[in-house]
Amino acid sequence: YGKSILAAQWCTIDPSRPWVWIRLSGADNDPVVLSRRLTEGLDRALLADRSGAAQRLEALGTPGVDQLSALLRAVTEGPPFLLVLDALHRVTNLASLQIVEAVIDAIPPGTLK
Repeated sequence: YGKSILAAQWCTIDPSRPWVWIRLSGADNDPVVLSRRLTEGLDRALLADRSGAAQRLEALGTPGVDQLSALLRAVTEGPPFLLVLDALHRVTNLASLQIVEAVIDAIPPGTLK
């Protein structure tokens, strides 16, 4: 109880730290959908060093190792940021959970997750 409120307050603590908030749903059990939403979330955060991540992902087409590599590169570039994956319990597909794990593992030090 109150996890989303706490996360929202956390986003406002340091206005200079960019944040990405993704409210997950059952649709994110599709690894393609999840990858796109994560990548688009990084672009929406207006992080200059991450700009173009969605275009790189789109150019790769079908999901696979190259697509995941593009997403992980987008995560590791640039300054630290706050990542909120709201309602993660809705994601139960193993492939999607592996993407979430890979993204979390790739987040640079100093980033809040």
